[in-house]
Amino acid sequence: LRSPQGTAHVPHADAAALAEGLCNGEVQVHYQPVVRLADRRPVMVEALARWHRPPVPISPTRFVPLAERSGLARDLSVLVA
Repeated sequence: LRSPQGTAHVPHADAAALAEGLCNGEVQVHYQPVVRLADRRPVMVEALARWHRPPVPISPTRFVPLAERSGLARDLSVLVA
């Protein structure tokens, strides 16, 4: 499903679903190198959380605020750290 803004819209993406996703491995961390443009050398790694909830992934712009509002931000931070 897509919202008018073109982002994934998933009904039932609530705090209980996020808590379940954190426990069962739906929320995963992907590491992305940050590269210095001058010499193309990696200078650090950025940790990115992704929620792979069937049928479509849920954007971090939706689940991070949900985690903050529902008291799950610490659990999400522990996963990403």
